[in-house]
Amino acid sequence: MALESINKFPEADAILNGSFSILFALLLRYYADNSQTLGINTNKTDLVNKMIMYIQENYDTVNLNSIAKEFHYSKEYISKYIKENTGKSFSDILLEVKMKYALGLIETTNLTINDIANHVGYENAENLIRTFKKQYNMTPTSYRKKINQDKTNMIFN
Repeated sequence: MALESINKFPEADAILNGSFSILFALLLRYYADNSQTLGINTNKTDLVNKMIMYIQENYDTVNLNSIAKEFHYSKEYISKYIKENTGKSFSDILLEVKMKYALGLIETTNLTINDIANHVGYENAENLIRTFKKQYNMTPTSYRKKINQDKTNMIFN
């Protein structure tokens, strides 16, 4: 993917878009298989599961208003319903989804932190960096260096 981005072959955009679609689908599959990762009880109602899936599928633009419109409830009801059925607020769930997607992009691509911020739905890299550091106690760049160092150590050990 890095070569496609750097060399700008005629089909580069299509290849990159396809690659990101595959990556996102794999992340969604991983989430579906490991729904306990977010601490969500999968025995809850279909409605809350549909709301969570909507958040995951629209993580880069979703807000309470868009969920309320999609499910035909008030945003106050949606907020309360999600909290009561997951134990987490809408904002907490959205943050976890965005951070897990950002982690995947940091680990598996050479995208810049600014590009990752844009893919994950942040207006600028500073917001992603601040949130990432608060969540993981390191910057995205430090995390990438650590992951790359760990990979190097695994190869040579």
